[in-house]
Amino acid sequence: MKSLRTLSLPVLLGCLGLLSGCQSGTDSGTSSYTPPTDSPGNVLKVGVTPDMAPMVFKQAGKLTGFEIEMAREFGKYLERPVEFVQVKWADQLTALQNGRTDIVMSSMSITPQRRMLAAFSNPYMHVGQMMLVHRKDLYRYALGFPQPLPGTVGVQRGTVGEYVVEEMFAHSKKKTYRSIDDAVKDLANKRIDSVISDAQIVLYQAALNQTASLTVIPRMLHEDYLGWAVRPQDTELLTKVNEFIAKTQKDDSMNATIKRWMPLAQ
Repeated sequence: MKSLRTLSLPVLLGCLGLLSGCQSGTDSGTSSYTPPTDSPGNVLKVGVTPDMAPMVFKQAGKLTGFEIEMAREFGKYLERPVEFVQVKWADQLTALQNGRTDIVMSSMSITPQRRMLAAFSNPYMHVGQMMLVHRKDLYRYALGFPQPLPGTVGVQRGTVGEYVVEEMFAHSKKKTYRSIDDAVKDLANKRIDSVISDAQIVLYQAALNQTASLTVIPRMLHEDYLGWAVRPQDTELLTKVNEFIAKTQKDDSMNATIKRWMPLAQ
């Protein structure tokens, strides 16, 4: 576990940026599923969990967000139509393994545990975990994060945020949620005292909930990297994913998409 880092907000936001030259981890795995060929025309089934704004969410009943835009561009790159498959977060890798989806593009952090079940692309974004609190409670964190955390902290089940609470704040009172939206709703209604999640999600929720006086603690709790996941045996698709990431980083189109959804990212 890396030590706690205190960063100015501009520097912190700069962490939500692009990466280049990183190597992916592709642990081998076994599966009886035989995927279709990656030839043009075959549908690319993209697994998404649409409750992670601004990365992937629903607006007026339609899927939108950074991941949705990038998935559509990736489909064009492959010359394959894209079908979005909505999957519960806890079931994403299972759906991938059994062939319900071909790739997970849903703000998934690359972790050693997940690498045992899937092959990840090169990282496309450097992120981290941050805390959302009521503005009136900022004073509690003036000297850092107390042990245990005040009150109850909300996290999405099965995420790095839950892992961070278990590892760094083991004696704190924790409540798990199906989605971050549910956790933030409870925070706004003062049923819990804080929420920990990916920095880009926390910053977005803070902007969305200004009337509820929610704000972020400008310290990164934990740093991690986002990647897109495929089955370990889908080596051709993994190669294409990494080529696509390299291309969109080089021509700056990924950075433009990031700034469209996260204007303060540098």
